Amino acid sequence: PGWAVDAIRLALKKVGTVPVDVSVPLYGTDFSSYGTRPISYVEAMGFAYVAKVPIQRSATQAPHVDWRDGAGVQHYTWFDDRVSTLAALRAWDASTLPPGVGVVYYGFGAEDPTLWDGIAKELP
Repeated sequence: PGWAVDAIRLALKKVGTVPVDVSVPLYGTDFSSYGTRPISYVEAMGFAYVAKVPIQRSATQAPHVDWRDGAGVQHYTWFDDRVSTLAALRAWDASTLPPGVGVVYYGFGAEDPTLWDGIAKELP
């Protein structure tokens, strides 16, 4: 996603040659009138299944689902999966992010269970 590229470019202007990494959560976010809360891939998929609503994709391939809970409250749930994470990693090539920039993931356990196998298959 472009937000990471913009953030890294700004950071590099400020810090010069100091090593910089982009930090990316493995969990998603559920937005509703209750506020925002982190949500795992499995939870997001479960909400879509129970609410019988389709998983949609943004232009960056990020999946999201719009659903209503039992109290009728509208939720907008955004998360990443294997497809969207691999699309982001492919987009962050050496012409987009300098070679010294690392990608750090956090929130282990909340990710798409097929993610690591997908990343391993993409590595040279």
